[in-house]
Amino acid sequence: MVYNRRFLFSLLALGLLLSCTQTPQEMSTKAEKKVKNATVRIENTTGGWGSGFFVEPDKIVTNIHVIQGPRGVYVKDIENTPYHIESVIISDPEHDLVILQVSSKGKHLELGESQQIGEWISAAGYPAEKKKEYELKEGTIRNIWNNSKQLQLVLKSALMEGMSGGAVVNNRGEVVGVSVSGGQTATNPPAFFGGAASVGVLKELLKKSKSAKPMDLLTWNDKPCIRAYGLNKYGKNKIKIAVAEKEDAEKAKSLYNEAIEYFDEATELCPNYADAYFELGKANKAVLLREKSKLSRDTYKAAIDPFTKVVELNPDHHNAYFYRGTAYLHLGENSGSAEERRPHYNAAIIDFNEAIKRNKNDSAYYINRAAAKWHIAELETDREKVFTFLYYEAINDSTEAIRLEPKVTYYTNRATVKFHLGKLAYKRGDGKIAQSMYDEVIKDWTEVIKRTPDNADPIKLDTKITYGYYVRAVLNLLLGQYKASEKNVEEARKLYGAATDDFIQAEKLDPDDVDVYYDKAINALKSDDADTYQMRGLLKSLRGQSVTNQGDVAKARLHYQGAITDYQEAIKRYGKAVKQNSEPIVSTYGNMGYTKYLFGKSFESEFGQENMEHAQNLYEGAIADSTKAIKLNENNASVYHTRGAAKAAIEDYDGAITDLDRCLDLKSDFAEAYYARGLVYQKIGQQEKADADFEQAKKLDPNVGK
Repeated sequence: MVYNRRFLFSLLALGLLLSCTQTPQEMSTKAEKKVKNATVRIENTTGGWGSGFFVEPDKIVTNIHVIQGPRGVYVKDIENTPYHIESVIISDPEHDLVILQVSSKGKHLELGESQQIGEWISAAGYPAEKKKEYELKEGTIRNIWNNSKQLQLVLKSALMEGMSGGAVVNNRGEVVGVSVSGGQTATNPPAFFGGAASVGVLKELLKKSKSAKPMDLLTWNDKPCIRAYGLNKYGKNKIKIAVAEKEDAEKAKSLYNEAIEYFDEATELCPNYADAYFELGKANKAVLLREKSKLSRDTYKAAIDPFTKVVELNPDHHNAYFYRGTAYLHLGENSGSAEERRPHYNAAIIDFNEAIKRNKNDSAYYINRAAAKWHIAELETDREKVFTFLYYEAINDSTEAIRLEPKVTYYTNRATVKFHLGKLAYKRGDGKIAQSMYDEVIKDWTEVIKRTPDNADPIKLDTKITYGYYVRAVLNLLLGQYKASEKNVEEARKLYGAATDDFIQAEKLDPDDVDVYYDKAINALKSDDADTYQMRGLLKSLRGQSVTNQGDVAKARLHYQGAITDYQEAIKRYGKAVKQNSEPIVSTYGNMGYTKYLFGKSFESEFGQENMEHAQNLYEGAIADSTKAIKLNENNASVYHTRGAAKAAIEDYDGAITDLDRCLDLKSDFAEAYYARGLVYQKIGQQEKADADFEQAKKLDPNVGK
């Protein structure tokens, strides 16, 4: 009880603390009216539309992109009162801000202090599609970066076109930022984001404006850095069109190259324009990634060097570090030897570290750092401690990315790294760690499938290979193998069954590519050992059953024959190793016997003396294999089921009932065994016993016999 009282007291204290520190989630009517009266709409002669607000009685702040270009710009407030622009006082292309001198006075907003992540805000403005209708969008500050110069907002509804240049205010109606962009992610439900220059940037610009030399709109538009701003904007528009171009690759590449020309010209006009260098680097990188041939370090300089210039101009530009890091990462992937790749991956990690140091809330930074660490781990083949450490580091980064943004691809990336760790543990003979890792991989892939239930390929190896269910199926086979080696046969059977279910589900979702992912699963198990051959045999047997259900008996026989060949190879390779642990070979004989039984059924489905002889031989082979398994382990229920079914097929009904009785003694909930015994009773005219077995089988599994 003492513990409970302390726990409740702690909760109460926490609640009081939160209630004291929480920012009120609304503005007073007075403050809201003040923001509304200070906000203006800005139109230009080309049909452009934006917002702004009075920052002093005769000064308005807005975005450069709202007024740059056109010679005629018109400003009106909520009462439709016009304000003539006398001059441009000062502008900041890097943060997309401009301060205008107007002829008459308006009601201005007070500047607040910098806010904290998570604090409530509202963004004010005039959406272009609603023209004269003023709106206030509520939200919170999601992130603060670039040395507190930029804010990322998360809003309850979209910050629509036309609201650029409007004030971002706190609950007292004080300015904490200026809107510069808006958008949404493709999540469900969608998340609406906005970008803003912080109030600190605005205060600094106002301070500089005191000594600035005002100029008319025409002269201002002709300034080199303002012309560079326009070129940068044109380049960005070209990129948008290129990204949307899905059909014509050459057209998209041409658009990227046009954009690069705009960015190059912008940097020549304004050598310290960091954003133009940033966009140039992104465009060059996009073009490089579209190239099919191997790319050299010199080729990648076109992408890397602009980002280097950005961080020289703005050491806190986290996105520049991130994009340069991804360029190094891709360069590493496109390099030749390990010696060539390693320094590029190391450079990528250094840049991702710098990006995360400046912005800890972007999931892409962590997942890309995980990829770089994973790639280095693959190169460190001779230093087990190093590559194991790097794999665990990659898992930690992937986990952090998932915490920030649970994307399907993040789960698959983490699963891939865990799979590698499982393989390493398996190679050094540490089955428990391997099993633990494979368990974790299955959890990640289960999450992937849960998030994309109607898609068999949430991540693709190429354009045709389904992957999600296939990976989970293979891992269940691996886990089944471990369980079998621990003499936990029933658990192994469950895992094999789960693998079968995943293959069947994948086949339902993508029947055209079923052969591809079965083949991929089989080819993934290439190591030259007995366990691998047994799993390959199991996969081929599963494939044969699937094809049989589709009615293609001839094709099924090829898979059954391939499975038997693999099982025989597994038995050869187990050799003396199974004397102390017979379970692997019991499992192999059992699986091979069941495959021969299914193989025989495929011949029996087609009448003819030759087919019946083939079936008879295969049933006898199934009985022989099952008998070998039983000699090694008399308590394997599944093997008795196989032998009983095969004996029934050759009309040894007494022997069949004896085996099926023994099977059910060992496993009383074995639905297939009840069903098989029911069929035998039906054959020998004992219908009452047959009906009882059929009824029990249906209770245990409504789909038995289908």
